[in-house]
Amino acid sequence: MKLAICLFNYFPFGGLERNFIKISRECLDRGHEVDVFTMRWEGEKPEGMSVTLLGPRGMSNHRQAAAFAADLAARLDRQAYDLVLGFNRVPGLDLYYAADVCYTARIRRQRSFLAKLTGRYRIFAGLERAVFGPESRTVIIMLSEKEKEIYQAEYHTPDQRFHMVPPGVNKKSIRSCLTPENRGKIRTRLGLAADDNFLLMIGSHFHTKGVDRAIEALAALPPVLRKAT
Repeated sequence: MKLAICLFNYFPFGGLERNFIKISRECLDRGHEVDVFTMRWEGEKPEGMSVTLLGPRGMSNHRQAAAFAADLAARLDRQAYDLVLGFNRVPGLDLYYAADVCYTARIRRQRSFLAKLTGRYRIFAGLERAVFGPESRTVIIMLSEKEKEIYQAEYHTPDQRFHMVPPGVNKKSIRSCLTPENRGKIRTRLGLAADDNFLLMIGSHFHTKGVDRAIEALAALPPVLRKAT
C-alpha cells in the first residue's frame, strides 16, 4: 500500500512523535510505501521513508497549522494514496491517531468565552471538527476511553468511528524490574540514602505536563520532608 502520514512537526523525544516513528517503521517493515508530510523535521530519517517538508507559513502556530492543512490538501490531490494517516488534526484524513486532548473542551474549561472569538480558536476548532464532526468519515484511533467520551460530548462523533487502542505498557516487564536488588543498585548509583524520597518526571512539553507545579509542590513540603526528598 502507498501511505501518506502527516504531522505538524517531528522531533525525536515527544510521545506522539515516538509513536509516529514506530508505526511508520512497522509499515515500512511490512513492505508498505510511506510518504511523510511535515513542516519541520529534527533528527535522523528512517531508511526507506520519504519525507516532504511543507515549510511553515505564518507568524503564529495556528496560522502555520492552517497553511499546512491547505498545502497538504493540495499535495494529496496530486497523488493517489491508499490511506492518509494523521497524527495532528487536519481535514482529509482516513485515519487519525488521537494523541491530543479535545481542544474545544479544554478551552471551555480553562479560558473565558472571549477565547472563542479569536482566530486561533476558529482555526484549531475547525481543524478538530474536520476530524471529529459527525459529517467526517475519519476513523479514529483513541488511547483513552475518557477522552473518547469528551470528544463525543463535543461533536456527537458516531461510536463506530472509534477504535480503542490503550497504551502498550507491559506491566509484567515493569514489575520484573521492581526487585529489592535493583532498587538498592539504583539508589546507590544516585547517592540516595535508604530513607530518601526520590521523585522523577519524564516527558516533553514541561508546562503541559505540570513540571512547574511539581517543583512548586516539592518546594512547599515541610522542611524535614523536603530535606530528605
